[in-house]
Amino acid sequence: LGGELLAAPGGTPLVILFPPVFHASLPTDARERAELNACKRRIAELALANPHSGFLDYFVDSTITRDQENFQDLEHYRAPVARRIEHEIAEVLRRQGASKP
Repeated sequence: LGGELLAAPGGTPLVILFPPVFHASLPTDARERAELNACKRRIAELALANPHSGFLDYFVDSTITRDQENFQDLEHYRAPVARRIEHEIAEVLRRQGASKP
């Protein structure tokens, strides 16, 4: 992933996103959670090394992932969640100065 990010043309806005899943799909084993968190930290570091990039992590236990109404099934979230994520992506890009007026 690091090589791919470095290969992007300079100034390319990028947002790496871990999408939400219903909380029952999240890892429960302590070792798996630790490995996942270490992976997320490394990916966030790679993303944030580019001044026009950002990182959003919705792959966590949260009010979004605990509300079954937010999901069609264990992995597919509904339109209100998509709109929230869309807003957050736009906000990251706006803060980085990468979005167009």
